[in-house]
Amino acid sequence: MTDQLHQQVYDTVAEHLLTQGRASSYGGMGWYRGLNSRKCAIGCLIPDDNYDPRMEGCGVQSLMHNFPGALPPVDSALLQHLQSAHDTVLADKGLRPWADRMLRIAMEWELDPAIIKTFLENNDDTP
Repeated sequence: MTDQLHQQVYDTVAEHLLTQGRASSYGGMGWYRGLNSRKCAIGCLIPDDNYDPRMEGCGVQSLMHNFPGALPPVDSALLQHLQSAHDTVLADKGLRPWADRMLRIAMEWELDPAIIKTFLENNDDTP
């Protein structure tokens, strides 16, 4: 569990969700693999050949326990923060509020939020 691996996970999730532009959810639930090939914050970290439909409905800790090696060996609390930002902010409020939450996650975990800052600078809502 190196800081470098935490940074890599943060960047992967940020880049994936900024590219995808929306949450992977259906019926108010987040999905690791959702409709139209969407992936959630954690789903994008699971290699396609490691994905198992039985993962759906498992929380991060359960996923790490029941499917060892499916996720990078990082602190589960970071993964839970990233998933929560996806499920409760991106799904309900959109990219801009999600990006603000991602900045707070970066500060808390002492990560570089460059990807998020670039998005915010290029999507400034001020007149």
